[in-house]
Amino acid sequence: MGKKKKQKPFTPPKQHDVAHRYIVRAAMVFTFLFGCAGLYQIITSLIPLTWRSVECRIVECQLTDSADHAMPFSATVLYEFDWQGKAHQSRELGIDGWTQAADAIQFLRSIEDASFVTRAYLPTNDPEAAVLLRPAPRWGGIAFLLFGTSFTWLLFFVDRYRDAPPEALSKKILPPVALLFGGSGLFLMAALSIPSWIGCWQVQSWEEIPATIVWSEVRVRDHGRRAKYHADICYEYERNGRRWRNNRITPGIVNGTASGSSAHALKHQYRPGMRTTCRIHPTDPSRAYLISTVSWHILFTLFPAPFIAVGYLCLREMKRKR
Repeated sequence: MGKKKKQKPFTPPKQHDVAHRYIVRAAMVFTFLFGCAGLYQIITSLIPLTWRSVECRIVECQLTDSADHAMPFSATVLYEFDWQGKAHQSRELGIDGWTQAADAIQFLRSIEDASFVTRAYLPTNDPEAAVLLRPAPRWGGIAFLLFGTSFTWLLFFVDRYRDAPPEALSKKILPPVALLFGGSGLFLMAALSIPSWIGCWQVQSWEEIPATIVWSEVRVRDHGRRAKYHADICYEYERNGRRWRNNRITPGIVNGTASGSSAHALKHQYRPGMRTTCRIHPTDPSRAYLISTVSWHILFTLFPAPFIAVGYLCLREMKRKR
């Protein structure tokens, strides 16, 4: 008979090692749920793409605006369609309203002809639930999904090789960290920052025309302990023989949002009845901005820079170790 292998004496894990494992696994669960939330957001936003559609005809369409409402611009429509051999009518847009005038004006322009033919969408087979506007997919959930799953994988990787020598561990950790942070930063820069910069640069070449301030209000949204202020300034201008109204203030990812003092200062600067100028798009008069100067809020578009910096430092360290 062979000799029995000598068993190593059992040594209980140190208390700090046990605590480390629990902390890492709790973080893995949290980041995994974070990624699941992003996946759920993406899937639910794609469901409207499966809705059945039917041809409809616009019968009435009217744009309304009021400075007394939190959503000052809205549109009322009436459209008719045939479903299973029966005629139906509906007034449902599918959304409650618009916070920005540009969306409502563009929508009105596309259906201002009473004989305009478009498509209505049926979330169910019930024609009474028909809507005219189908929600667009919310691709922002991709960021939650990528960050959640990537950090979960990274924490699992660190926990698996926690007993490896520091030099070997760094060689294994640096590549995924560089890919995670550098890739995410470049993706966000290409998807959000660069388009915002290009849009701000293009506005500078738009035509500047006279405009009149219609109303000037400060909207306040209560977000728990912190209130969010929004300067809502509506201005009117003429182009192509008709009057247009808009409330876009400055180009960029943030429009009119500021501190309480800044929002009130903007309100007093542009009083109702005041004559000023605005810049309009060369071919689409519904797109306009009151102030073409880019605000300091454009600095928020630099938030991917730290991610890119971390990825670059990891790549440089990898090159040095090689």
